[in-house]
Amino acid sequence: MKRSPARAAITLLGLVVVMLLTGAGSVTAGGWAVTTLDPIPRAPTAGGDIRVGFTVRQHGVRPVSVGGVAISIARPGGADRRTFAATEDGPVGHYVAVVRFPASGAWSWQVQPGWFAAQELGTVRVGPAGATAAPTSSLTSGGLSVDASIRVALLMATLAAGAGTIVLLTRNRGTASRTATGEAT
Repeated sequence: MKRSPARAAITLLGLVVVMLLTGAGSVTAGGWAVTTLDPIPRAPTAGGDIRVGFTVRQHGVRPVSVGGVAISIARPGGADRRTFAATEDGPVGHYVAVVRFPASGAWSWQVQPGWFAAQELGTVRVGPAGATAAPTSSLTSGGLSVDASIRVALLMATLAAGAGTIVLLTRNRGTASRTATGEAT
């Protein structure tokens, strides 16, 4: 029995929906994690230690305990890279690293959550040594934007697959009805 393209498209769409609902796409892609920073009480200053707490959530949901967690800092362009190991602290998936920026100015930073892909945290402005650092709320993680981007991409892929299926079904129905009535194709 020969399968029609429409039937194959419906089967493929069904498989895509099942994979999205079960998370199989993320598992076969090696998994991913979202890192969210704890509130940071003050802006960092050159030469001073700052305790950075954060939580690693597999697939953006479940806190996960992994080895080899660290925070890396670097000057723009990747110069003067330094890495600070993080240790588990508190509930599962929560880590703390003590970070020291050696000089003032702009620094990029990222979390390396074990075997998951590194997550960029953007750029942080470091004050001069000995400066009184005001409390800050500008030090935040880009974790939610990563999670939202993945969800949007999955939604768009599902919508595209659905639109393709509708086009195939519509085209095949028209061909089938013209053939049945003896019209030329």
